[in-house]
Amino acid sequence: LRRNPSLRWSLQAEDVELLPRLQMDILRNASRHVRPGGGLVYATCAINRMENEDIADWFRENFNGTFQTWPFENFGSNRRALLPHIHGTDGFYISRWRRIKFDPEGGQAPMATVKRLQTARSVTLQRAEERQAELTKEVMSKINEDIEQLQGELN
Repeated sequence: LRRNPSLRWSLQAEDVELLPRLQMDILRNASRHVRPGGGLVYATCAINRMENEDIADWFRENFNGTFQTWPFENFGSNRRALLPHIHGTDGFYISRWRRIKFDPEGGQAPMATVKRLQTARSVTLQRAEERQAELTKEVMSKINEDIEQLQGELN
């Protein structure tokens, strides 16, 4: 809003209520793609508590045991808010966590995805080899028929 103050007049009350729900969906979906030991950063360019602290609290409550807080160095917390009147920046909120284990309910681990793709590739290769064998058999059969026909014509 600092750079686009007119934006405050285009936001509707429904938008403010829908944005936290959207942020939850985005964060939940992003969490599914983080490998154990990997980091997850949630950042907004808003200073709305419902979009920031409330979402971080929701994530902590619902993904505790799968993710742990990842504090910023020299800050002691995994959460940081940058405010225009204090930091001289636009308003930002940042919260971050590290995945400590794979939770099937939290999403599919990248290794499981790799194994699934390897299995699909293996099945595809097997089908391709089977089809190649079928085509080779058909081609060889046709060649043999042509040879027999030519031999019959020569006799």
